[in-house]
Amino acid sequence: MRGVIDRRNGWAAANWDHKRAVQCHSASTELLTVQHIIAGRDINNIGYCVLAVPGHLTVRSFFMELDPRTTAAMAVHCQGDVIGPTGAFVDFFYQQVTERRVIDQVSAVLGAVREAGGTVVYTRVAWKPDFSDLDVNSPLLGIVAQSGCLKEGSELAEIVEPLKPHGDDTVLTHQRIGAFAGTDLDTILRDKGITTLLFAGVATNASVEGTARVASDLGYRVVIVEDACSAATPEAHEASINSLGLLAEIATADAIRTALTASVGTTA
Repeated sequence: MRGVIDRRNGWAAANWDHKRAVQCHSASTELLTVQHIIAGRDINNIGYCVLAVPGHLTVRSFFMELDPRTTAAMAVHCQGDVIGPTGAFVDFFYQQVTERRVIDQVSAVLGAVREAGGTVVYTRVAWKPDFSDLDVNSPLLGIVAQSGCLKEGSELAEIVEPLKPHGDDTVLTHQRIGAFAGTDLDTILRDKGITTLLFAGVATNASVEGTARVASDLGYRVVIVEDACSAATPEAHEASINSLGLLAEIATADAIRTALTASVGTTA
């Protein structure tokens, strides 16, 4: 069986052998031939569709419900050395951070979560000034060692000013690419009753993806706020999003705000 996805005007209408139709959100503007399609609701009562397009498989939510009482926004590596104009990784990430307005988008997501009464968690990576706790087992961590960046106590290792944590926010420091490894993050989240994680930050294909994958394995509902993330290149970002679509819901900052606003109205 085959079908056609018409991905115009930000929504995809799938006509399956002209017998039934489902919708899913998409930023694309193209017609795609689909080999298989499954539509329904997951265990969280979230509508979804699975699109098997030649060459890749994509999962997208087409509507979203969020309970702020069990939802945490995860702001990943929003530090000067990572996303700032003078940081050690400026040549890697800053152009895409700027072009995609990542700081503004992350700020919007965090603000919406706070306003709804949800939880905000910052994950930041930093090491002792002598790097005695840095285990260089990957090229990315090799760059850290070579550049001498992200040392605890340095200004550029802190969260950038526009995204400074508020008093009730949680800030977790870790030393691996993903934030769960070697930390109490899972315990912190479960103690707060968190079951849904909204990921935003940099880099999509490194710390965002690495932490999100572990979160999925641990049983959390994972949502990637696609327009609040970036990588070194658009291609790297898109590849990561396509991969994460198998494990997570892919949403926009606007969709998050809408869902949280609706949730506040129903839980008030």
